[in-house]
Amino acid sequence: ERQLKQGCGDLAVSDAGDSISTDKLDKLEREVLSDFSLDKLDPTQRVFADRVLKWGDELVGVHETVKRDGRGMVGDKDHPLPILRIWLGGSAGSGKSTTLKTCVQHLRLKFYKRGVLAKVELTAYTGVAAFNIGFGARTACSAFQIFPNAAFKQELDGSALRNLEDMWDNVVLLIVDEVSFIGRALFARMHFRLQQAKRPYFTERSIDPAAKLFGDISIILVGDFGQLEPIDDWSMCDTESNWATCPKNIKHLWSHARFGKLLTETFQEAIMLKQIHRSKEDLWWTESCLRLRDFTCTFEGDWAVWKLHDLDREHLNDEQVEYFENKALWLCARCEDVGQRNGRKLAEIAEKEKQLIHQIYAIHSHKSAKKCTASVFDGLRGVVNLVRGCKVRSVD
Repeated sequence: ERQLKQGCGDLAVSDAGDSISTDKLDKLEREVLSDFSLDKLDPTQRVFADRVLKWGDELVGVHETVKRDGRGMVGDKDHPLPILRIWLGGSAGSGKSTTLKTCVQHLRLKFYKRGVLAKVELTAYTGVAAFNIGFGARTACSAFQIFPNAAFKQELDGSALRNLEDMWDNVVLLIVDEVSFIGRALFARMHFRLQQAKRPYFTERSIDPAAKLFGDISIILVGDFGQLEPIDDWSMCDTESNWATCPKNIKHLWSHARFGKLLTETFQEAIMLKQIHRSKEDLWWTESCLRLRDFTCTFEGDWAVWKLHDLDREHLNDEQVEYFENKALWLCARCEDVGQRNGRKLAEIAEKEKQLIHQIYAIHSHKSAKKCTASVFDGLRGVVNLVRGCKVRSVD
């Protein structure tokens, strides 16, 4: 909970329309300018930030015009909202999250200082991704009330509808992180939910809600399509799928997927971050992994270097082999590989030192827990095998 709220501060948890003392506002401004300085961004990141902040100025201008003239309402035909539809791309380590957080804080500060009642909402497909963003981000399921194991309800009603309207009230910008997880069908359903959340807003102005994409909320899509794809859905960049090749178990999503594809085409701006910031000490390795992902790796430039990390190529001396075999921590891609190595090492210690292998069984708080798989307990198994003197790695 602390991580999710990190970076929010008063800029996120209060409405911009609330009164705030001059001293407190000055303190917030100093914190934003210090912790989220625009000058710390690289040139491409700064271009993106300037584009978003320009949109913020346009939005504030509409609000101030309505307030000054004393007629009309924000979003009506005489005072249309500026709409931002933009992609922010880049591989891992290119600073997408840093750029987003900087933009969010400067936008929130701008809305505060100009007295505009407007909010920025952040969401991601998985809880882990939302957790990594912080800033009060929500999962897509909770934000849009769309759940993978439940039938999609086209129209919400009762308390569910009221909660949806309350959540999206005054939201002017939605940021969707890890967009490679978001499938075309889910994207269409997000649009339907935002239309429904903003429906009273449209009805007051006698505007056809069907003409309002995403409820007139501006959207920033963030992510890397070289990462994981959607589950039981079609990627936003999929141009080959059709009804004939549609898997039987997701045919019921096809109409939404087709509409989702049309929605992606409304995003006409995109900025790609190229500079890697996270792995400066070993930039070659990061670039080599990207070449592998993009099928552009070479034999001499990549494969020959990767072989140097192979323990079976006999290029390591006896001391290095001893270190990797008995002291180094091994990271394995599959759980079964972990079990095989740990079991083999335990057996070697037990046989060499004539020791017993101790089986430590879990004590369950309820008898039904014995029937659950290890995945229910975050991979923790019901029995742990240990030998006196073996190495144990604890993970917080």
